[in-house]
Amino acid sequence: MFRDRTFTGNTGTLSWVRGDRTASGRKPRAAHRVTVRGQSGTIVWAGRDAAVLSAWTIAKQEQPQAPPVWMLTARVTRADAFQCRQSGSIFTAVRGQGRWCWPIERLELVGDQIQAVLGQPEQ
Repeated sequence: MFRDRTFTGNTGTLSWVRGDRTASGRKPRAAHRVTVRGQSGTIVWAGRDAAVLSAWTIAKQEQPQAPPVWMLTARVTRADAFQCRQSGSIFTAVRGQGRWCWPIERLELVGDQIQAVLGQPEQ
């Protein structure tokens, strides 16, 4: 059995859990449960900051026979509700020498909280 692993950088934390071998003896995929956390992020639409976020968390939810689902929960510092709800918006967060980018599939803005379903992370 592998232990939980956590790495912390200057803009976020990445953690995952690995389990024992499957019944067929193969090693399972490396990331069963992935959580990414950070202190600053942005929702971008048409090259504009639609929302500025703080204290965000992205959780990966595995589904059998389907691509994983990435869920974003964040506190909003500033937002334009119209721009946030437009198709083609992405969530971005700076990391090390690059940035994480996820396309937004569905988004709900309530008060100072955002909850969103994200697409697969861009490479």
